[in-house]
Amino acid sequence: VPILWWWAWWHGLGAPSRPLPPVFGLMILWAIIGASVTDAAIQWLFERRSHGLPLSRWRRFDSRFGLVAASPAINLALLAVGAITRRPAAALVVAAWWTIATVIIHAVRLAQASEKAARGQPIAAWSEQ
Repeated sequence: VPILWWWAWWHGLGAPSRPLPPVFGLMILWAIIGASVTDAAIQWLFERRSHGLPLSRWRRFDSRFGLVAASPAINLALLAVGAITRRPAAALVVAAWWTIATVIIHAVRLAQASEKAARGQPIAAWSEQ
């Protein structure tokens, strides 16, 4: 999701609900952007180290987690629920936390795959084993 999109959501909070305090809103904005960039880097690194295998295909858990990981569609769903319930600021905070949680999970999976590769074990898709 482009940076401008998150910024527009944050600045649009003043109309339907209480806006976030400026410093807190900026922290949330940068948390989402930073986590999104970090997640993309982790996925790129995983694919590079596993010779083209995307992280979402490594294990069954990764395939299932990929369905709910902090993608634009999931974050948009969180924000839509916030808009429907008239709590868009809370939804933005939840989206930030979910994006950070996704990065942590993906970082752990990258570390696990790196350890497995360091032991000389192949990194292969779970559906091909």
